[in-house]
Amino acid sequence: SLGCGVVEMEAATLYAIGAEKGVETISLFVISDSVTEEKWTPHIKEPAVKENLVKLALWALKFSKSL
Repeated sequence: SLGCGVVEMEAATLYAIGAEKGVETISLFVISDSVTEEKWTPHIKEPAVKENLVKLALWALKFSKSL
């Protein structure tokens, strides 16, 4: 009803629980794969994906320490 083209089910569950419990919730993602109607192309083992996961983890730690 909000016009979303896709939904990440685990994040949706996380936010639903956060809303029910009255706690702030955050989820962070690194996109790795490409999926079209024709084919699925995994990129999870590419160096750029690993680098972005490390950057995301470091940012998350820095962010959580600043609270």
